[in-house]
Amino acid sequence: MPLLAKKLDTAKHIYYSQGFAGISSVVKQKLSDFEQWFRTTELFHWYLGKGIELRGNMVRIDGLSFSVNNPAISTRMKRHFLSDQYEKPERTAIKQFLNADLPVVEFGGAIGVVACHANKMLRNPQHHVVIEANPDLLPLLEANRDRNGCRFTVLHRAIAYGSDEITFNINQDFWASNLGYSTNRSLRVPTISLQEIVKQFGFERCSLICDIEGAEIALVQHEAETIQRKVATLIIEVHPWCVQADIIDAMLHKLESIGFACVFRTSDNYVLHNRDCH
Repeated sequence: MPLLAKKLDTAKHIYYSQGFAGISSVVKQKLSDFEQWFRTTELFHWYLGKGIELRGNMVRIDGLSFSVNNPAISTRMKRHFLSDQYEKPERTAIKQFLNADLPVVEFGGAIGVVACHANKMLRNPQHHVVIEANPDLLPLLEANRDRNGCRFTVLHRAIAYGSDEITFNINQDFWASNLGYSTNRSLRVPTISLQEIVKQFGFERCSLICDIEGAEIALVQHEAETIQRKVATLIIEVHPWCVQADIIDAMLHKLESIGFACVFRTSDNYVLHNRDCH
């Protein structure tokens, strides 16, 4: 009991020196410290996610409604949708820089938050193609599209080169699924390129939104000419968690060399304008 005795002695000292106000102040501070600690625990994150599930697995982001009712999204992960931070850099970039008159090609649709907000801005919402490699997310992506009255086309493909199929690695956190790093589950996914998309859909110029967990490097390496000719605005996220900084810098320098200028940056997200189109 030495620890308890020490605590009691401390409490007595505070009481005799500061009275009940001192005891109350210490209790409040301890409760605050406990709350701050608890907010960092997995249990707290699970409770937040459970709250979303009890409310029907629905969240609202910038005035649109999204279901997160999918086995690919764990109870713990759902906490990320409670704040306004989910895909906020992309949503901010779209509001400020997306050209409503141009078609949109989007790589990495996930559950459709960015896609739906972009589609709502377009004068012709049918001129919008969303690529998603993770088959677990496709039903939710399409359901969220329909729920919000959006009109984009969804293609189950991966952006990759040199083969008609590629191994796609599915991560427990769906936004970290990728082409380059092994996970506990992988599968073969058909590939497609930007050149094939703009040709298939007849897009002369487009905006390109790109969030593909490191595969943006191969995109710029293989399709710089197509990007230069076809893309007016590029909204791109880089991924230093899986790509070395010098490789990211080289990619950005390559984009600059073909006529793109950075007009906006926040965190790992960039907006680049094609000088020939602005």
